[in-house]
Amino acid sequence: MTTGHAWRQLTLTLQTYAVEGRRKGFYKKRTPAPRNWSRYDHAQIHEMCDVLDLICVGVDTVSKDLSKDLRDLSVDPRDRSRRSRRPGRPRRPGGVCDLAKVVLLQQYMGMANRRLEGCLDIFSDRLGLVSLPGYKDVERAYGDPDVTVILLGLFDLTVQAVKDVSDFAVDGTGLSTSIKDNWYSYHIGHQVRYSIFEKIVCVVEEGYGLVSAFKLLESMHGGESPALRPLLEEVRKRHDRIGSVSGDSAFLSRENCTLVDEPGGVPRFYPKKNLTLRSRGHRAYQEMLLAFIKDPQKWLEDYHKRSICESTFSSLKRRCLTPLRREVRTRRKQEVLARIIIYNLIRLSYARWIKGLQTPLKQKHK
Repeated sequence: MTTGHAWRQLTLTLQTYAVEGRRKGFYKKRTPAPRNWSRYDHAQIHEMCDVLDLICVGVDTVSKDLSKDLRDLSVDPRDRSRRSRRPGRPRRPGGVCDLAKVVLLQQYMGMANRRLEGCLDIFSDRLGLVSLPGYKDVERAYGDPDVTVILLGLFDLTVQAVKDVSDFAVDGTGLSTSIKDNWYSYHIGHQVRYSIFEKIVCVVEEGYGLVSAFKLLESMHGGESPALRPLLEEVRKRHDRIGSVSGDSAFLSRENCTLVDEPGGVPRFYPKKNLTLRSRGHRAYQEMLLAFIKDPQKWLEDYHKRSICESTFSSLKRRCLTPLRREVRTRRKQEVLARIIIYNLIRLSYARWIKGLQTPLKQKHK
């Protein structure tokens, strides 16, 4: 058999496995992992207290580290003589820290602006609020660049707790801006009316299910594959190393396989049925497909770790049942960021009770 004929046979085998792998019953059954339901009960019982404490401690920690770069943070809010004067509407005594805490509280509780203002008395002590922002202050906070800086710093802080995790999954989804819209129905073409979504692509670490990096696409029709490069750059900054990256066929390309392979990672992107084994200068792409042909069950076992993304999106949407409320898109981006931070804080709380994970955020209340 000539070399060309052998490669042709391997290509046909690849196409056959790519079709068979999508059929029900092709995967070997696995024994479900045992669960400690007692610890799970404790995690649910203490979730709210943990999340509020993490918001308080996290925002205070980030604002202290960034006090020289943000406005009005290094000034005592009670000392009016020292307060810096700047054009525009003056901030309330609590400054940007209170606004960031209230934005996160709103996304956790799922309340509208006015209802939130009425409930701040209940949570002010737990969150360490200096003042009680009004509902218009909450609305403007989503467009405040200083609040954005603090939220980004808190997002980095949540990922620090799992920086030693090396296996990741990547996928995209859409967050609805209307209660009438459903991403699944729109995606499979059953929804006829015009729909509006904010489409995001997330990289989820496979150890504890935290979002390690995400990117909000400019259009809900935007492709997911080009977002992998900037996402991997963020993951490399926040984690010690990259072990494997799994994703569906939307991310399959020779360039993406090389992007994962360069820092020492192993790509696992599901092959399409019309692929060939030609590397065209991208060795990692060819090695991934040959590994799929050699041992498809082992390959699919590694690839199927990407289901953590589906669990993440399902949990995120069940936690935040209300659609995105902001009309201005720049404010809506900050709303998405706040929701992802809240999801990460909830995962950290559960990981603390179920798996004993130690976080860089110290608990304020015992």
